Amino acid sequence: METPVQIEETLDRSARALKAIMQCHFAVMHAKDESGLLNDICRIVVEKGIYRFAWVGFASHDKQKSIIPVAKAGFEEGYLDAVQITWADEELGRDAAGIAIKTGQPFFIRNIDDPDFGPWVAEAKKRGYASVIALPLIIDSEPIGTLNIYASESDAFNENEINLLIEFANELAFGIKTLHTQAEKEKAEKELEKNEIYYRSIIENSQDMISVLNVDGIIRYMSPPVKTVLGYNPEELIGTNIVKIIHPADKRMAIEKFLAGINTPGFTSIIEHRFKQKDGSWRFVEAKGKNLVDKEGVAGIVFHYRDITERKLAEEKLKKEMETINTMHEIDQIILSTLKPQRILYSVLMKVNSFIPCDAAGIALIDKERGGFTLAAGFGIPLFTKDLFIGFSDTSMTDVVRTGKYQYIPDISGIAEHLLLEKIFMDLGFVSIIRIPVKIKDEIIGVVKFISRKPSAFRTDDMVVLEKLAAQISVAFSNTRLVTDLEELSIGTIKALSNAIDAKSRWTAGHSERVTAYAVMIGKAMGLEEKALNTLEISGLLHDIGKIGTFENILDKEAELSEENRKLIREHPGKGAEILSPIKQLKNIIPAVKHHHEWYDGTGYPDGLKGTVIPLSARILAVADTMDAMASDRPYRKGRPKEEIVAELKKFSGIQFDPDIIKIFLLLDMPK
Repeated sequence: METPVQIEETLDRSARALKAIMQCHFAVMHAKDESGLLNDICRIVVEKGIYRFAWVGFASHDKQKSIIPVAKAGFEEGYLDAVQITWADEELGRDAAGIAIKTGQPFFIRNIDDPDFGPWVAEAKKRGYASVIALPLIIDSEPIGTLNIYASESDAFNENEINLLIEFANELAFGIKTLHTQAEKEKAEKELEKNEIYYRSIIENSQDMISVLNVDGIIRYMSPPVKTVLGYNPEELIGTNIVKIIHPADKRMAIEKFLAGINTPGFTSIIEHRFKQKDGSWRFVEAKGKNLVDKEGVAGIVFHYRDITERKLAEEKLKKEMETINTMHEIDQIILSTLKPQRILYSVLMKVNSFIPCDAAGIALIDKERGGFTLAAGFGIPLFTKDLFIGFSDTSMTDVVRTGKYQYIPDISGIAEHLLLEKIFMDLGFVSIIRIPVKIKDEIIGVVKFISRKPSAFRTDDMVVLEKLAAQISVAFSNTRLVTDLEELSIGTIKALSNAIDAKSRWTAGHSERVTAYAVMIGKAMGLEEKALNTLEISGLLHDIGKIGTFENILDKEAELSEENRKLIREHPGKGAEILSPIKQLKNIIPAVKHHHEWYDGTGYPDGLKGTVIPLSARILAVADTMDAMASDRPYRKGRPKEEIVAELKKFSGIQFDPDIIKIFLLLDMPK
């Protein structure tokens, strides 16, 4: 419990601190400049608080994070020059001032002999300092510096005194902020006054428009250039709401930006929108707005408008050209990824529709034998179904074929006589059509067309793009024809070779084609992709190519084959692989040819492969080959009936054959 003397001493200290606060408040209220205020505060602390020394330091953001003394009072005698104080995370930053700035909290050292005060003990003792408190000066939640108070006795600051001194520091921080705000305001007002004539001259002679709006968007001022840019006299717009001349599609964005800033002085925004000209056309502007409602002489939102119409048009043109290039590249990728004309044409139409707005489109190919056009791909019109036929005499599209030039009909209703197809278009509400011929060399093979419900919907740029598109379609069809012809030639050659092998014996005639048919049937039921089915087809046709060197007398032998004959026959899968190995294009079918006589249990030939190690195509051919072999007549036996074949396949399922393939095959509709 405190003694009466201690209580009296505590009250005396609190009274001194309270008196200092009152003096501080008076100094803040009457301060004219920051330096004078800070020195007054230090003086009040020393004189009214009866402390030995007080100083104010501001936190510097230099590399050393120095604390710069800006005001002082009391017995200092060169102390601040003799010590180095920082708020960095190092030993020199462990001073009370450094800790207060780093933490944003008051920090005091009860006894200067405290080890934490090590670097400054000697200099402090020389000047009679026994304890110290550092109070952070906080402005907008950030410590900007400290008020530092030194006492000549140890443990000089009690709890009540500390609380009062914290209030003292807060009062000082408020005064500093007030002076900063006042200085900025006075500076702005002087600058505005100084430059008013200069800026008015610039505004009135600028090529850009400047307006001042009130918080409701009403135009209070509009600069003279509005006459040049939009065609209005300034007086025609003053008193009206700015929204009235903003494009309907841009109004929502402009209003949202405006409302976001009207309650925030100094708020700035930049947006792009369109203004309506006096003649009804539209101009793009870049609008830079700043809220100066709180500024005397302005009291509004100031907008600076720069005409960017030419730039926007150039950007739109460049954007469209880039979209065209990208789309054309994507179309090239589509063309390279498939040789199916139907897929190519539909994909191409959908790609082009992304940047040439239309309501319907189609690609019609010429059918000379029937005397008209067949729709190869299309969308947007119910009658645009695959293989739709339109006679040459039923459409003006025939003119494109006759002249070899594109056709543009901006308004179908303007045509004197409507042919059947154009009449259907008009009845469905379509108005404008553009058609481009598709050629291979000098031959027109079809027409690509885009259709819109708007009159004059297509521009010159669209025609250029569509001509490029037609050229790409032409290349695609040319490639497709070439590859198709090569594939047909290749398949024809393979079938001829297969027939030659089967023709070595009257008993094996047609065997390879039947095996191929069974194998492809199984492959489709298993869901194999088109590429795998093509490989399976060629594998089936050539699976017995190794028999090309087998003597006919063995193939036609009526008696059961000897072990020596069987050995010769068993060589044909390996020989087949050897025959095909030099042909790079047929390397994918070699596994099926070589291993179609492997058994699922591993007892087959030539390599004794087992289970799923046997290639899938070989496992499929094994079932198809056995099926046809059992169903066909041989010199030494008659072909077996379907019931016996099914029983045999089931019997050897899991032994000779893949059981999963047998299950699928037995579900198929096999010939009897």
